[in-house]
Amino acid sequence: MRFLAAFTVFALGVVAVSATEPETTVARLIADAWQPQEVRVEWQFTGPTPKAVADYEDWAIAEPRPTRLAGSLIVVLERSAGQDQKMRLPVSGTARVYGPSLMPTHTVHIGEPVDSSKVTLVESEWTRLKGNAAQWENLSGAVIAARTLVPGRSIVITDLKPEPIVRRNQSVQLEYEDGAVKIRMAGRALQDGAIGEIVTVAVEMGKTRRFEGTVAERGIVRLVK
Repeated sequence: MRFLAAFTVFALGVVAVSATEPETTVARLIADAWQPQEVRVEWQFTGPTPKAVADYEDWAIAEPRPTRLAGSLIVVLERSAGQDQKMRLPVSGTARVYGPSLMPTHTVHIGEPVDSSKVTLVESEWTRLKGNAAQWENLSGAVIAARTLVPGRSIVITDLKPEPIVRRNQSVQLEYEDGAVKIRMAGRALQDGAIGEIVTVAVEMGKTRRFEGTVAERGIVRLVK
């Protein structure tokens, strides 16, 4: 018979959702490894459950920890065996990780602004997301939808991008500065750009010339040296 264990990590400690050993032990250790992020972990062994996991209470995940802490895993557990000796036990199974994520309350189309009035915080299975789940801090600046966002599908960070402050075909000032030399030319942006992004600017100089510059502020692009 196979058991499923779930653990949730909160800021004040670890709270058991179910108390089945040794599945609970591995779920707790994986949840601990996600801190400071608050997650709920469900763990299920692949194959027979190693009896040794239940024999001791002082297991830790051996260093170096796995870089991936969700999905199908082989996790090496470690405990002190006295006299500077370590007991190591590899275990394999599936870790399903659940945590907070933002979800749109209604459809938000590509290019539309995304702010707190258009989303709600829900628990989602991070294991199934194609990317890192978006959090409130990802809305701290002006952002827009990089793809259409629909209710029922959690938002990942790559679904959002900074709102452009320079728009395609907008008139801009192209600036160049090198010591005491300062040049400013009127030009036309050939693409949208947010602060820090590189855009191409067309400048009429008898004939049209194109320059690349970094968006510095609204209407200002600084020439890339």
